[in-house]
Amino acid sequence: MATAMTIDLRLDTKIAPSRVVRLGGALVARCRHTAISRDGDPMIDTPTVMVLVNGRMEIRWDDCRLSISAGQAMFATPRSYCVSHDGGFEAVNIGLTAECVASFWDRHADALAPERGEATIEPAFLLRLTPFLKNTLESLPLFLDTERLHHHPLVKLKLDELVLALIDADARVCSRLKTSGQYDRRLVEYVATRPVSHHSLHELARGAGQSVSTFKRHFRAATGVPPAAWLRQKRLARAKLLLESSDRSVTDIAFDVGFSSVSHFVHTFRRRYQITPHRIRTTRRERHAHDE
Repeated sequence: MATAMTIDLRLDTKIAPSRVVRLGGALVARCRHTAISRDGDPMIDTPTVMVLVNGRMEIRWDDCRLSISAGQAMFATPRSYCVSHDGGFEAVNIGLTAECVASFWDRHADALAPERGEATIEPAFLLRLTPFLKNTLESLPLFLDTERLHHHPLVKLKLDELVLALIDADARVCSRLKTSGQYDRRLVEYVATRPVSHHSLHELARGAGQSVSTFKRHFRAATGVPPAAWLRQKRLARAKLLLESSDRSVTDIAFDVGFSSVSHFVHTFRRRYQITPHRIRTTRRERHAHDE
């Protein structure tokens, strides 16, 4: 029967115990613990599939616990868990970033499992090992053994296959991925609606009801970039629009979009767009003069 199967996942060469490999929109990491553990309290940042390669471990949250043995697979949603084990274990974690999940929804909205009412929402659960899911996971090392494949079109197809196999194996995966994606989008929408200038990370995190570290972690999971980089891109885009559509001075625009130094604004703008703000302004004036 499918429930009696186990996964034989061989990752011999490319993933060192402390290394994370970015495979398209997924993050693949191998973790290895060889000593008897004291309870740990790790934070999972993205919806994650964990395959236990060797050993046995237990994770706990609130008043619940879940044990996983070698050859079994588990799905976990973002949150803190308490992890313990007796004699060490080795596991492979496959984190599905917001980029990966959003890309899947865009291409396969019609393939989603129907919603099912649930009395409880478990943040983590064992996966039923269907032949489809087992074969999908066991073929994953083929995509990790060659660096040139990491951004190959085949990788996108492989990740789509993985998400489809997860949803096929357990409909709860679908609702967890949808919930995670909706939360990420709400966080980005919240930041996007704040005034573009003079907003510190502390102000944004407080407004979102999170600590700075949690806010930065969740925002990066949603966008693929740190909040400071995302805000800088938004400020520069706003500045470019003002330079192209208004007669305001470069200095006025620099301060308006949140830069405290005009020279820093010019340097950052040029690095982003390969043209200076003054050149954009000069080109605009030349174009208007020609039109007249």
